[in-house]
Amino acid sequence: AASDFFLIALSEHAVASEWVKKELNQALIQEIESRQVKVLPVKLSECEIPALIKDKKYADFSVDYGLGLKQLIDALRKR
Repeated sequence: AASDFFLIALSEHAVASEWVKKELNQALIQEIESRQVKVLPVKLSECEIPALIKDKKYADFSVDYGLGLKQLIDALRKR
């Protein structure tokens, strides 16, 4: 709750996990309440992006680690 960001690691196993879904839902509620971007998706492997965050930009580590890292750093700096 006290964190500036919530990084969600997206993989086939993560998106199927009920625990991850609960944590994501809680983070999205905090994002809405604070009216600040909190949830930063990080795609680690090919997987279905959860519907609740399909419209968010994500750092894509699944294809190119360097590009994914740049995308993540850029997102953190914008805050």
